[in-house]
Amino acid sequence: MRTKVDTKQLKELQKKIQQFEQVGFDGLAERCTNQLASRMIRKCVKRTPVGETGNLKGNWRANKAVKRGGQWRTAVFNPTSYAPYVEYGHRTRGGRGWVNGRFMMTRSADEIERDAPKIIEKEVNKELARVFE
Repeated sequence: MRTKVDTKQLKELQKKIQQFEQVGFDGLAERCTNQLASRMIRKCVKRTPVGETGNLKGNWRANKAVKRGGQWRTAVFNPTSYAPYVEYGHRTRGGRGWVNGRFMMTRSADEIERDAPKIIEKEVNKELARVFE
């Protein structure tokens, strides 16, 4: 007895998988990396106290994501000269007291690290849904 196999659906699936590969894992990884950096900046800004000038709050930045050694990376930073003192704390003028740090970046990084798998999974599922429609 012979059985006929319809390979039309398998060929369509193969075509969609190739389309997903053409979109590229790198493109998806780059978008996810930049999105995580943007989220981190928003969290840092919310936690940053407003001083006399507002410079600290308004100076949060991120580099564009780049691929190095098979990993996608970016840097979130605040170039304001006194940012480390607000982040980690500092002695008062005269050196007799201590101002506690606000840990704007530290706390934000912890939250992003905790939430990253869910955020990435959502983006991957979105891309898969687009490709496999």
